[in-house]
Amino acid sequence: MKLLIPLLAAGLLAACGSSDKHEEPAPMPPPVTQPPPAAAVDQFVASVNTVVAASSDASEPQAVEATTTTAPEDSEPVAVSP
Repeated sequence: MKLLIPLLAAGLLAACGSSDKHEEPAPMPPPVTQPPPAAAVDQFVASVNTVVAASSDASEPQAVEATTTTAPEDSEPVAVSP
């Protein structure tokens, strides 16, 4: 009787082990990404780009003081050189 209880307990634990049923998980839907907002063209950067594109390295410097400086805080920085 003392030997029967441990054998029954071992048999029950062995039967509760694993199963051979392996299901593949359902495929995940692709993440939805929002397109980045269109970049607003900064007027100062656009005017400096036109001055830089129209001049050469050998020409005299041109004044850009007449252009109104802008400082938008809701957009990303834009490269000055074309």
